[in-house]
Amino acid sequence: MSPQPEPSTQEVLAALVERVPGAEAIVAQHHEVGAEAPERPASPENIEINTQSMDQLRHILYRHVPTVRISDTFEQPEMAADLFEHDMKKLNILRQRGAESFAKQEAALQQLLA
Repeated sequence: MSPQPEPSTQEVLAALVERVPGAEAIVAQHHEVGAEAPERPASPENIEINTQSMDQLRHILYRHVPTVRISDTFEQPEMAADLFEHDMKKLNILRQRGAESFAKQEAALQQLLA
């Protein structure tokens, strides 16, 4: 099986506009190379939307590359954290939940890497 050629920028943008709601306006607004994205404060909703968008973009660009996504959602408000979180008890709980999330996908990951 020969590797598939990388898609052109135009093909990627066309696929993005076709599959991601609202992408057409963003692509039109930021068509020039180097245009800066609008400032948006990070929130759990933005981060989840960004995570979903990145997964969709990964599928568009690298659909031929097998992947395993490890990302359970922790919806308890008391587990909310940002990059500056310093509560060691909370960070330890998040680490434990991350290990549990990994454990759920470990067999798929081993199969992928075998």
